[in-house]
Amino acid sequence: MQDLGHRIIIIIGDFTGRIGDPTGKSKGRKALTNREVLLNAQTYQEQIFRVLDSEKTQVRYNGEWLELLNLEDILKIASTVTVARMLERDDFQNRYTHNIPIGLHEFFYPLMQAYDSVAIQADLELGGHDQTFNILMGRSLQKDFGMEPQTALFMPILEGLDGVEKMSKSLGNHIGVQEDAKVMFKKVMEVPYALIIRYFELATDILPEELDTVKESLKNGANPKDYKLMLARSITSLYHSREETEAAETFFNQAFTRKEIPQDIPDLKIIVEKSILQEAAPFLVNETLKNVEASAEHVFIFEAH
Repeated sequence: MQDLGHRIIIIIGDFTGRIGDPTGKSKGRKALTNREVLLNAQTYQEQIFRVLDSEKTQVRYNGEWLELLNLEDILKIASTVTVARMLERDDFQNRYTHNIPIGLHEFFYPLMQAYDSVAIQADLELGGHDQTFNILMGRSLQKDFGMEPQTALFMPILEGLDGVEKMSKSLGNHIGVQEDAKVMFKKVMEVPYALIIRYFELATDILPEELDTVKESLKNGANPKDYKLMLARSITSLYHSREETEAAETFFNQAFTRKEIPQDIPDLKIIVEKSILQEAAPFLVNETLKNVEASAEHVFIFEAH
């Protein structure tokens, strides 16, 4: 879209983050502190600009306009929607049906997000299917403010490496766009065979005719591992150089396919006050292995004292 001349505005919800997004939650969501919001904002930008051109992207914080609203403004916004309309939202409806409390402030989250579209005069908003209610609320509020309603463009939610839940860092089933090429390549190789096509569709820039060829080959009995390797190369190369991608594939084949010990892995020296390996092993497990993304990426050297 940027290549076609569109102006992209990324909105960081520093104000709405203090409310807590109830989307998809079976109970109220904990509101974030100012510090947590700012730290998250920095992380979001680092990730966003692995995909978008920072020179053609404007970053705004919705506190710029939401903090300026007075009580009269808020009541005016609230008057544009009914409680019945709010309860059409799946998560609110489920909680109401099961007698799970809904905080009145939670109703303001979709309203405040909707007002973002009014404030920046958006003509198109992009979001996942889980944001359908919020984005359509933006269209409604724009109409109430006498504006042309924005076009809504919804994207499917990508399942994570478990093949069931949506991809999420908190669920541990994600592939991070800032991860090392070797880690990224290995994670893509863990994608269930049943999701190979879906990952090609949603996570690569493969052309439709090329994707049709992949589908036909798999349908005719081709080895899915060959196309998973192709998928791993495609995704890794979007975020890393050609050299890093090739090195990641070499590492994967050596460490995980042939079960060999790679030659270019870093050593991590751990000095422990233990006399035998049997005593040192629990320390290693508790303090070191829990932080390792890929088990074959480190060689551990012990110096027992």
